[in-house]
Amino acid sequence: MVYPLGSQVILKNVQTNQQTFLEGHSCDVNCLAVSKDGSLMASGQRNPAVTAAHVLVWDLNTAKKNCDTGAREDALIHRLQQHLGAVQDVDFSFDSRFLATLGGQVGEIVIIELKNKSLYWIPA
Repeated sequence: MVYPLGSQVILKNVQTNQQTFLEGHSCDVNCLAVSKDGSLMASGQRNPAVTAAHVLVWDLNTAKKNCDTGAREDALIHRLQQHLGAVQDVDFSFDSRFLATLGGQVGEIVIIELKNKSLYWIPA
């Protein structure tokens, strides 16, 4: 199970009741998405309107290992700051190659190719 709690994302193994805290956001997390293959997770935050909001991409396999073993290996893969204010939604493409983010003051869409961090802007 994965859920936001303030500026953290909690990953909980419901069978063992173990959990790990994914830290890296500076403000409240307000959206999450898990890739179709279960290997990646993205989380977006809400900031004051004039500051860049973070989208963090996590290696979910590393996070799961940390949860099950108590290890503290860093699961953060990417830190993106493409929107001012809030990230309203995040989602992965069917093949986990791209991440789409929706946010900003006018609701722009940004497509990020995760392997090489290429950005594609779709203005509102």
